[in-house]
Amino acid sequence: AAKLRALRCGMGNLAEGDVELQRVRTHVSETNLNSSPIQVHNVFKVSRPTEQVSLTAMEGESLLLFHSSKPSSFIGILSRGLLLPKVVLEQHGGVRTDAGLLGNGIYFAKHSSTSAKYSSAMTKRGTRLMLVAEVALGTCKSTGKHRTSDDQALDAVDSLRSIAKAEDESSQFEDEEYCVFKCKT
Repeated sequence: AAKLRALRCGMGNLAEGDVELQRVRTHVSETNLNSSPIQVHNVFKVSRPTEQVSLTAMEGESLLLFHSSKPSSFIGILSRGLLLPKVVLEQHGGVRTDAGLLGNGIYFAKHSSTSAKYSSAMTKRGTRLMLVAEVALGTCKSTGKHRTSDDQALDAVDSLRSIAKAEDESSQFEDEEYCVFKCKT
């Protein structure tokens, strides 16, 4: 209990038969575009009160999306939440290796199989970690082109959605992903 308080979030394992557990398993299965299944072993419900306030303050659509990262990043995610790269760099001394194809922001995937590509296996059993989050997109623009520099036309939007090749053959993106680069607090 003390360790969870130190993380500043509420967290509990969803039990077999729980409606939310079944909702997550179904969502992972239905959004897996690969032929091999993604096995869901455990689902933990995490609550961060400040982020719930931000979610309700943001106007526009919200979607149930996926976010993956290497296992060593999850303690920071649990304790501080998902942070915009600028915040990580300025306040926590983190390092950003690239700006991403949609720009500097927090990346989410529509499909569990896309998100799984960004996860790393933990050492012993090969287990991977993935977040399933309700994401407030605010004002969202769709694009089929990589974002190579700051585009002032995007100042009016809060997030970008990549158009997957399956939706538009001329798109430069294989998968549908979202990049949130403005958050309401």
